[in-house]
Amino acid sequence: ASVPWRPSKSFCKKSATLEDYLALEAASDTKHEFVDGEIYAMAGASRPHNHVTAGFVGELRSALLAKGCGCVAYGSDMRVQVDATTQVYPDALVLCPPLEGPDAMSVTNPVVIVEVQSPSTGSWDLSGKRDVYARLPSVQHYLVAHVEAWRVEHFRRLPDGSWRVTVHGSDDAIDLDAVGVTVSVAAVYAGLDTVGGAARDAVFRGRG
Repeated sequence: ASVPWRPSKSFCKKSATLEDYLALEAASDTKHEFVDGEIYAMAGASRPHNHVTAGFVGELRSALLAKGCGCVAYGSDMRVQVDATTQVYPDALVLCPPLEGPDAMSVTNPVVIVEVQSPSTGSWDLSGKRDVYARLPSVQHYLVAHVEAWRVEHFRRLPDGSWRVTVHGSDDAIDLDAVGVTVSVAAVYAGLDTVGGAARDAVFRGRG
């Protein structure tokens, strides 16, 4: 989740540079995202949000290890460098060899991206942030997971560059064919109701 960042005296510019952003990240205890030259502070995530995020990372990691293809799953501390004006933190991602990035904190070639929605980021995750990730040709699957219901919207990049959207519910498995694994929605969301999130039979009421 991101909220607008207010510049300090040392970063008092209409549009920040990549150097400004990286200097702020190095000096701050709070993570920030850098989108088209603007810096946004990231808000903390709820227990249900963290539960679903951890579920995705765990299920992806296990499936990829079993596959033995060399691809790896990471959580929300791995930064994605889209270009010189945009760097963002997805909730989870999958990388495949060769692992590319300018430093140990960021990557440039994710294949799978996962964002878990919060009330403040619903529309952004489904539209604006999806368009940001689409700039990276490596991204083949973009997943938007909801926490008010066991529901995942799966955007799959097609050979012509368009995106096919599939909505998955609690009984479904998500086919991530670009990395050769499937992920069970039920396994990702298991126990969500015990941390204040939705029960398996919760009805989806809106788009976030």
